[in-house]
Amino acid sequence: MRLFATATTCVARAAGVLTLTLLLGGGAQAQTPTNYVIWNVTNVVANVVDVAVGDPVMLTAEVDSFPEGAWVLWSNATPIGNGLQAIAAFSTGGEYTVTATGGILLNELRPTNTPPEGGSSTPPPQPGSASITIRAYEVTAVTANPNPVAVGDPLTATATVIPGPPPASVPITWSHGSGSGITTAIASLPVGWHNVTATCGTSQRFARVASVAVASILYQSPDGGWDELMSPSYFPLGVQVPLFATKDPVDAEWPASKPVWSGLAGGFGPSSAASMSPLAANPTDFRSISATCGNTISKDVLVYSFDIELAPEDNFPDRSTNEFGIAETVLLSVQMKPQGLAPAATGSYEFRLLSGEAVLSPPSGSLNPTFLGRFHLKRSKWC
Repeated sequence: MRLFATATTCVARAAGVLTLTLLLGGGAQAQTPTNYVIWNVTNVVANVVDVAVGDPVMLTAEVDSFPEGAWVLWSNATPIGNGLQAIAAFSTGGEYTVTATGGILLNELRPTNTPPEGGSSTPPPQPGSASITIRAYEVTAVTANPNPVAVGDPLTATATVIPGPPPASVPITWSHGSGSGITTAIASLPVGWHNVTATCGTSQRFARVASVAVASILYQSPDGGWDELMSPSYFPLGVQVPLFATKDPVDAEWPASKPVWSGLAGGFGPSSAASMSPLAANPTDFRSISATCGNTISKDVLVYSFDIELAPEDNFPDRSTNEFGIAETVLLSVQMKPQGLAPAATGSYEFRLLSGEAVLSPPSGSLNPTFLGRFHLKRSKWC
């Protein structure tokens, strides 16, 4: 039969009283009390795990015990008070690991690494920790498609977000359209420049979008200059008239395949040409030249022609109407087509002598369709 007995002895120390417990039985063995108090973090919870950059996250550490004077240490978070709670906020997007770690209190009478009498040194264990992953979402760029866009046409804007598209609990606020995620649908934009902006927390980015319209249609005049095409405009049958569309805003690019030309002109892009045909059937038989980029600028055009009639003043029967004698006076007249079109509507006329010798009276440029000319020596040609 083995007998066991215990004896307790108090030994005075400068720092306090150390209690030694002896276990006797079959042989004496000295045991020492634990010289630390430890508490462990067993879990970390957060009010949200998905958050916009700049927005706060409230964190709570769950511990197995929490003696007086205890604390909790945090990484990627700022402790509140003794650290059982903490707050975190992130200025850039990404996935963040937030860790809470418990602590240890050592007995004052037995400093760390000081072995008990008759024993060996045993390092205390490390306090337990727990972690949680928080995702902070940041808008880093915004694009729009199409851009530039024809005025009145729809477009879509898309935000680039890190670490990825956020859940519905982290909305993106758009300056235009109806979206709350990474895309927004915009029905139309007024003419001009626009900043289509996406905001998520403290992050904000925008795409500069041009909404483009046709401002005017220009045509190239015979002297090579460019004039605005008015409505109505009159052009001779068969001529090819170069055209150019101006845009608003002037410093934007044209949207793809814009403007679109129609009527007497065709194709797409800022330049076109109109072929003046067919001849108008009457003075109100207007054709159109149109350029469209969301809006449409359209001009009325009338295609006309005319004949020049030469009537000798001495108009005896069966005489020639294109060969005349020296010093003979010939009456020149313009006959407009379509019939009933006033010459003044189409501008001024100027008779020019291409060959031969003659004196024009008046010499040139009058809205009066009748001119007098005097021919000398040989037949003359007129245009």
